[in-house]
Amino acid sequence: MPKRIPAVYEQIGWSPTRIDAANYCRMRYWLKYCDPQKPEPLRLSAYAKGSLLHDLIQKFWIRLGTPEQVAKKSSKQKYFDAESFAKYAQGRWKRTIISNKHSEHPIDWHYEGEQWVIANTLPKICRPLFNFFIEEGPPIHTELPFDFVIDGKRFLGRIDEVRKKDGKIIVRDYKSGKPWMGEMKLHHDPQPTIYSMGLGAICYYDEKFAAALGIGLERKTFM
Repeated sequence: MPKRIPAVYEQIGWSPTRIDAANYCRMRYWLKYCDPQKPEPLRLSAYAKGSLLHDLIQKFWIRLGTPEQVAKKSSKQKYFDAESFAKYAQGRWKRTIISNKHSEHPIDWHYEGEQWVIANTLPKICRPLFNFFIEEGPPIHTELPFDFVIDGKRFLGRIDEVRKKDGKIIVRDYKSGKPWMGEMKLHHDPQPTIYSMGLGAICYYDEKFAAALGIGLERKTFM
């Protein structure tokens, strides 16, 4: 993995989210990261749903099992096919709804009954998602952290998934909501670029990691 970051760079770590906020609006960046009296952020329903889907994707292969494993109450395996995966997702979401009633920071629903609309739409997302993952197979890495310095600035983050397909390395970040996926996001989001740089930094410092991706001596030309 990358060498330890020198102390001089440890004050600010530029993540794609930080850069994105600053690109859109500097006041927005100030309120989110600098204002000492910033209020508790709203728990938007899109974020709550996104957090659930992100967790389902991140731990998909850990919780996948056989029908016999899933039947055991103490088992860590929670599903074995598309239908059981969809039911597991619905169960997780219903627990979110219940715990939200007693939360100090409740979810901000867009309209009355939205939580149940989301519960009913989860199977439409999870069934094809299950089949997609089974067809692709397990990734090489999930939730891969990176931390590097370039031009006197520190960049850090976490890549959702790294896999290799048809001789190409795929860096993947999962998104669950439509509202923010416009032209600006599509063409000017720094996230894919920084993720690619982060992966290059790891390959530069870690020969075994690079070899697992099929990268040899050319790794030393990345940074």
